[in-house]
Amino acid sequence: IAGRQIWKSVSALPFRSSNRIYLSREQVEFATQNGPRAGEFIDDVTEFRLLDLNGNALTDFQIWRPAINFDERIAFVEYLGLNEVQAIAPVTPLNDQFALTDAQQEIIASAAAATPDVAIAPAGGSLLVIHDARSLTLVNTSSGPINISGLTVGNDTLRIEGLAWEAAAVGLSASALPPNECLRIRTFFDRDAFTLPAECGFVRSVVSIPAEQMFWMQGAFEIRNGDTVLQSCAAAEPRCTVGF
Repeated sequence: IAGRQIWKSVSALPFRSSNRIYLSREQVEFATQNGPRAGEFIDDVTEFRLLDLNGNALTDFQIWRPAINFDERIAFVEYLGLNEVQAIAPVTPLNDQFALTDAQQEIIASAAAATPDVAIAPAGGSLLVIHDARSLTLVNTSSGPINISGLTVGNDTLRIEGLAWEAAAVGLSASALPPNECLRIRTFFDRDAFTLPAECGFVRSVVSIPAEQMFWMQGAFEIRNGDTVLQSCAAAEPRCTVGF
């Protein structure tokens, strides 16, 4: 992952035959070399989250457990220590017949009775884009959470990233926008009452921009996921459905 240290001594052991990934909890075994905590060791692993091959979060941080269900999308496990030091472990597929170290055997033994379930935002989903002269709203119309961390909305002049909404709200993870919740773009000085679309149960985050940058009023705009154009929406159409 660009700019982030990978520590192979941190275990994340996948076994396809048992459909599990076993997680380690070594204490004072590994450290980070990035950021303000450079050179510090993890005192005790208390939480973890799952990352894809590009380093995008598939889950929020959650309480450590010995094992989780195997999923092809999981490429790294990011561990968080009691002293808030973090370390990342690659999930490297192993043949179940490989010889394991004593430490690895201990990890698997401790996970024998573990509950492995972890909720990962589904790969598929749908968004409803609603816009008018005041604002643009994105509604998660899927049955479950969707990952908007790679999402952008806009045109060649301005693109709003999914991570911008995460930065603007406390408690929002761009990797898992809940169903029936929405994100909004409005102008800086728009403080008038806002009527929620029927499809939106709660406005999770709001990003403000200058009035002259309301791209949805200027012509067609795009919703992208990374470099992939998911949908082109027309300025004349107040609603636009986007599939992942």
